[in-house]
Amino acid sequence: MGRRYFRFTQQGSNTDLYEIADTTLKFFDSSGSEAFDLDLDDNELSLDGLLLRVGVGSTFTVVSGGDDVGVEGNVEVLGAIALGENASDPAAVANRGFVYTKDVSATSELFYEDDGGNAIQLTSGGAVVGADQNLWETMSSDSGSVAANTTTDTFTIAGSAGIDTSISGDALTVTLDLNEITTDTVIAAGDLVVFTDITDSGNQNITFANFEGTLNHDSLTGFVANEHIDHTSVTLTAGEGLSGGGTIAANRSFALDLNEITTDTSIAAGDLVAFTDITDSGNQNITFANFEGALDHGSIAGLSDDDHSQYTLVAGTRAFTGEQSMGTNKLTNVVDPTTDQEAATKKYVDDNIGSATKEIFIPMLSEGGSGTAYTSTVGDFATKVTSSTQEFNTNFFVPNDFSSLTDMVVIILPDATETVQWDTLTDFGAAGEAPDANSDSQTDATKAVTINVIAELDISAALTGLAANDYVGCNFQSDTDDLRPIGLRMKYA
Repeated sequence: MGRRYFRFTQQGSNTDLYEIADTTLKFFDSSGSEAFDLDLDDNELSLDGLLLRVGVGSTFTVVSGGDDVGVEGNVEVLGAIALGENASDPAAVANRGFVYTKDVSATSELFYEDDGGNAIQLTSGGAVVGADQNLWETMSSDSGSVAANTTTDTFTIAGSAGIDTSISGDALTVTLDLNEITTDTVIAAGDLVVFTDITDSGNQNITFANFEGTLNHDSLTGFVANEHIDHTSVTLTAGEGLSGGGTIAANRSFALDLNEITTDTSIAAGDLVAFTDITDSGNQNITFANFEGALDHGSIAGLSDDDHSQYTLVAGTRAFTGEQSMGTNKLTNVVDPTTDQEAATKKYVDDNIGSATKEIFIPMLSEGGSGTAYTSTVGDFATKVTSSTQEFNTNFFVPNDFSSLTDMVVIILPDATETVQWDTLTDFGAAGEAPDANSDSQTDATKAVTINVIAELDISAALTGLAANDYVGCNFQSDTDDLRPIGLRMKYA
């Protein structure tokens, strides 16, 4: 190795120029004591067991011809390098990078600045910045990319309709979830259907037209071979009473053709008759019994023809040829007879024979139970002038043909126009019974009367329960003076 020359400057003062023939250079401090040796061997700089201080304490600068010393090759430092704190980032120098320290929150932190002036903090709080992060520079996709711009950059993987993403620990899971796709639409021939190709486990797509064309109809769920038959091999044959038909290769129709029914037979009540229901144009059936019952006799053609000599005519122009029985039925709306051989109604007989209602007259017997009832006359009528304290008693027999009482009245000839009042007491019973087996009464009955006009005072209310063959005792009283009673009249059926 040739000779090398160095000039050392210490705190602005120059030292002597040393010439060293071998590869070792010795350095001395200001007192002349040897500080350390600098060995140069094969372009490598070695500082054995020494601390090299740059920019602090007794700073020295290695220069050559007035320029900074550049070291080409490897530099090995056995020991520590102390870097003083810079107040600010250094000015950028082309094609140079700087490693330096700077105060951050009262702590000297290590920085690096590139030739573009971009400074990066390398340490923080005694740890390398980002030592526990997996940093990425650029992430790319099928469309677009993103670059990290800070050590704390966040990259988000978000799902979309049909795709869910989830992170658990260090694992990212992307799941296809078709339930997330909520749009219901019609698929077109050119739309794509996604599928997994099992030959290489890759995901592929296919147009719906090709997908549909790939499907095997006979492999579909629910396919029944018997439901897919050559239409020309199936023939629809018209049955009895129908015409038409043919194979199902074309539309066929059937018509009702009664000429096809050749069997002649009788119809029974339960046999079915076909008909078309005009309310809904549908074909229906009905039993012959119901069909017959639905026919309106009055709408049958020829109804007025006298074709049935066994029936009588409503006009009466055909006489009966034998005796007629009405069974238990009645002949109603019959007119009154005019000749000997005409029938008569019940009313006609009752009105003319009088069997429906009968009447009897019963004289007054006594006054107060003794003496004679009649003490005076009004015209030719025998009567009795009474006072308000008098009463009359009468006895009579109920006829054997008695069924019911129509009415029972006391007949008087009033001596004044006024309202009269009366009370009636009765006892009655049949032979073999006590005379008061039945008792009844009527109290405080009234009626307006006119002087010398015959009046009937109804005492029927005092004879409830009267029966045939009863013997009756009747007591008649009044608070009105001079009623002038004549007797009793009973009407019965």
